[in-house]
Amino acid sequence: MTISRRIRSALALTVDNWLSRCYLGAVALATGFAVYDHLFVDHADASLAFAAPLFLTAPLSLLVVALPGGALTGYLATAAGALANAAVLGAILRGLRRPSAHTAPGA
Repeated sequence: MTISRRIRSALALTVDNWLSRCYLGAVALATGFAVYDHLFVDHADASLAFAAPLFLTAPLSLLVVALPGGALTGYLATAAGALANAAVLGAILRGLRRPSAHTAPGA
């Protein structure tokens, strides 16, 4: 299998099913709200708006966000976590759709 074929199959797991697309949409909405809150809302104290995207994309995003780098690291951690979790959800859904080898034909 060539590298481009492997990349295509990984991307198919990530975005080629309804569960992964809904998950990525939820992460995009939460991240969009966090960016809007960061840029346009004035707070007297710190805002926890960016906590929602981080928790939606845990555990990978929580590991990456521990690295130094500020907001850019948080956005990259959210993106990496979202793609990894979407691929896992796609793999689970694909596994559930496959007929089991233990079931008898026609049963």
